[in-house]
Amino acid sequence: MDEEKKIKIAEKIHGDINKDGEVNISDVTALINLLIDYQKDLEQFDHNEDGKIDISDVTYIINKILNGEDDVTITDLTQLVNYINKANVDVKSMDINNDGIANADDVVELINHILNA
Repeated sequence: MDEEKKIKIAEKIHGDINKDGEVNISDVTALINLLIDYQKDLEQFDHNEDGKIDISDVTYIINKILNGEDDVTITDLTQLVNYINKANVDVKSMDINNDGIANADDVVELINHILNA
C-alpha cells in the first residue's frame, strides 16, 4: 500500500494514534506517550486549570493582566498563543472517549476498543 493511501486510511480510523492504518497495542503506547507530554504541557499552559489548553486560557490570562494581577505576564500570553497555534498536541486525536479531555480514561477506552475488535 502506498504511503498516501495509508495516511488517508489512518485519518479515518478512530484510535489510530500512530497513523499506521491499524488500531492496536502500538497505538496504546503512542497514546500514553502523548498523554505524558500533554500532562507536562497542561502544567505549563492550563492557566484556568480546567484540564484543557484552549482559548479560555487565553481569556483567563488577558483578564488577569487587565485586572493588574502580577502572577501572569504578556510573555505567558505569548507563549500560550504560540503553543496553541503550533498545535503540538492534537487533543481530538487523543480524546478516544470524546469527553473533551485527553487523559487515562482514553487509554482504557482504546484498550477496550482493541480487545472488542
